Amino acid sequence: MTNITKNWRNYFEYINEDNKNFKLFIETAYGCHGSCGGCPIPLDLRKGTEPKISLEELDQTLTTFAQNLIDFRAKSNFENIENLAITIGPGENLYFSTNYLEKLSILSKKFANSINTKNFHLAVTTSGLFSEKKVESKLIALSKHLSREQLSFAFILNPRQFAKTPQIYYNFANLLFKYSDLIELEINMDNKIHLLTEENIIEFSKFINSFNFIQLDFAYAINLGNFSKTQFTQTQFLNFIEKLRVLTHNSERDFFSQWNKNLHIVPTEEIDYQENFNLNLNNIVSSHIRLNAMGHWHFAKNILGTIYYDQTYSFEPLCSSKGNPYSEENILKFKKQLVSHYNKILHKHKPCLDCLYKNTCLSSGFLSYAQFSESNEEHCSNPSFTIFNKIYESKK
Repeated sequence: MTNITKNWRNYFEYINEDNKNFKLFIETAYGCHGSCGGCPIPLDLRKGTEPKISLEELDQTLTTFAQNLIDFRAKSNFENIENLAITIGPGENLYFSTNYLEKLSILSKKFANSINTKNFHLAVTTSGLFSEKKVESKLIALSKHLSREQLSFAFILNPRQFAKTPQIYYNFANLLFKYSDLIELEINMDNKIHLLTEENIIEFSKFINSFNFIQLDFAYAINLGNFSKTQFTQTQFLNFIEKLRVLTHNSERDFFSQWNKNLHIVPTEEIDYQENFNLNLNNIVSSHIRLNAMGHWHFAKNILGTIYYDQTYSFEPLCSSKGNPYSEENILKFKKQLVSHYNKILHKHKPCLDCLYKNTCLSSGFLSYAQFSESNEEHCSNPSFTIFNKIYESKK
C-alpha cells in the first residue's frame, strides 16, 4: 500500500460521492507545552504527556471496529475503501515513548490491511517545540514500518510564537522532512493575529516558502473554553489570510484555490436546505469518524482546518457510542441530534435564516460557530461569511 500522490488531502476533502475515501481520527494525545491562544484543548489537559489510549485497548477497539465498518459498507453497497487517512492527535504525540509510537504505526497499518484499503497514511500531529536530540529517535520509530508516503505530519504552529523563536521551527521542519514527504502546515489562529507586524508576516511567509509543505491549513476551532480568544471580526480574519496568501502564493496550495476545490459554494436558492442536510449527513456517516480518549466513537468531519461538526472539548458530543457506531439506532440518534443542533442555531440567529450561504455554512461545519455570535445581531459576524462571499464572487 502506498499513496499515489503527494496531494493526499484531495482524497479526503472533496465531497465523497463515491464513498471510496475514509478518515479516522484517534485521540491519542491532549498534552502540549505550547501556549497557542486558539488551541481548543483546555489548559489543564495540555499538561498531560502520557498516551490517552493504551495500545492493548486500541488494538481491541480497532479490530472490532474494522468488522463493524466492513459490515456497514457491505450493507450500504459501498466498494472497498480506496484511500484511508488515520490521524492521531489532537495534542503532541512526540511526548510518547519510541516503543509506543512504533507499535502505534504497526496497529495503524494492521487496521488498514484488515479493511483491504488500497492507499493508507498515518498523520501525526506535532507542535514542533522539540530539539532534534529529543525526538529523532521517535521519528525513526514511527517510520520503521511505514514508507515516506505512508507517514505524514500535521505541523501546528502559531505565527505569533514563530515570531519569537523562528529558528526552532526551521530546525524542526528540516527534521520532519528527513522522514516524510507529506508535511502539512497548520496555522493556529487566535484573535490577536492582527498584532503581527508586516515584518512578522513577511518572515513567516519566508518560512512557508522555504519548504515544500503539501498544504497550508488552519488549526482553528472555537469551543466553550477558547471562544473569547478565537472570535475574529470578519476583517481581521480576511486581512491576515489575504496578506499571507499574496506572500506565499503557489498554484497548488494557495488558500483560496484549495477552498475553491473543497467548498461547494451553492447559493441557498439553488438547493433545498433539507436535501443538502441529508447529503452531508450521509457523507459524514460514510466517510469520517472519531475515536475519543474515552473509547467512544462519534461522527465528525472537518473541511477547513479543524472545524468539526462534533466538538470534543467543552461540548457534549451529538451522538457517541461505546459499541457499534453504525447501528441503525446510533445513526438515527446522530441525525436527530444534528437536526436539533442546527435548528436551534438557525432560529436563534436571524442572519442565518435567509443567508445566501446557509447550505455552505452547514456543509463546512462553520454553522456551529454561529452559536457564539450575539443572538440579536442583524448581520452575520461569522468569519466564514467573508470567505464564502469571496469564493462565490470569484467564480462569477
